[in-house]
Amino acid sequence: MGVISRLYTFVNGAGNKIDAPQVNAELDQILGVLNGNIEAANIKDAVVTSQKLKPTVALVKQTSDLTLGTSLADVTGATTTLTIATSSVIFVTAVFNFRHYLANTETITMTGKVNIDGSDATQSAVLMYGSPGGEGSTRNQQATVAVNASANVSAGSRVVKLRAQYSGSLVGGFTPIVLAANTNFIVTVISQ
Repeated sequence: MGVISRLYTFVNGAGNKIDAPQVNAELDQILGVLNGNIEAANIKDAVVTSQKLKPTVALVKQTSDLTLGTSLADVTGATTTLTIATSSVIFVTAVFNFRHYLANTETITMTGKVNIDGSDATQSAVLMYGSPGGEGSTRNQQATVAVNASANVSAGSRVVKLRAQYSGSLVGGFTPIVLAANTNFIVTVISQ
């Protein structure tokens, strides 16, 4: 509704009458703003602090281990649906806990992606494992890799989730895993 201006000026004194429709018009303006039409112009700068705001922040955790394949797959339980009221930016910080038992001559790459509203982010959590060969045994390799992603979204229901896959050739009969322990993401929504 914007800034409210006075419609009428009421004066004290003999013979001055206050007209009910004029008073109602003034009050209707005020109630119109208070009942869902407050805009930035109605709020003094620097008076609304983060203590008074309810930010949209969520921590979402993977619920069970995921054995990786060569195509991107949803990480079990690492999904949330947000209801966005107005055009916003979604920020995500994700952590993938990758594990694999490397065989003698094996080289693989494990990739984790943040998917916002059906689109995989261009940034990836990437972990490359290589075994120089000739060692005669397998080695348990585990690491946690982080990645950030963001997207501009319009109002509506928006899904944020983690996805992962591996590439390379498996030699020792072991498959790479995204472990539920420490695989999670934090999502923050900031309205524009």
